[in-house]
Amino acid sequence: MSLTKYESFVPAIYAEMKAALDMYAEPGSKVLDIGPYEGNLEEYLETIGQFNIDAVDIDGAAIEVLKAKSFKNITVNAVENDANTYITEYKGTVDIVLSSASIHEINDPKDQRVYLNWFFTKIHEILNHGGIAIIGDLYFPDYVSDEVVEAFRLYQMAAINHASNRNEFVKPELIDEVASQNGFSLVMKKEIRAVKEIDRRYYVIVLKRI
Repeated sequence: MSLTKYESFVPAIYAEMKAALDMYAEPGSKVLDIGPYEGNLEEYLETIGQFNIDAVDIDGAAIEVLKAKSFKNITVNAVENDANTYITEYKGTVDIVLSSASIHEINDPKDQRVYLNWFFTKIHEILNHGGIAIIGDLYFPDYVSDEVVEAFRLYQMAAINHASNRNEFVKPELIDEVASQNGFSLVMKKEIRAVKEIDRRYYVIVLKRI
């Protein structure tokens, strides 16, 4: 299997998050970015305006890359930490919460509903009234066979030495349902086929704290 076969999923997911930022990120906002990796979205926010960003990622090497970047318009406080620990201990409030391709990394795949109830309760506490959460992540539709999903997982392991199992991915319908039960209204939802060769989906959900 060629390692270039599924490359299209990387730019596709960031393009949708950037489109959401264009629509909903107001310059001057305080931002919490859960799982920024090396700061792709921070680089984009720099082009929009001034932002004050707290960013947390468990990948220490990626955080060091983010810290080394020079920004003129934005201020970034990047921390290496477990995301759930950081959320639990977070002090203060923000206007925007970002999470791109991170929910499946930090949720409990054995009981996603319980985890998401906890997550959205915490995010509701952190967000100012009227603040927004922009959540993007991947999943496989039910009709995609386990064999096809496993082939993709093996590809991703070979390509980037990391891959998640199917049951770790959270479907957008569950995000919608649990968020609405925890003080959020749905503002926007978009879903795309993130990879041409396989029906791997990427969704972006914008939620407003009420």
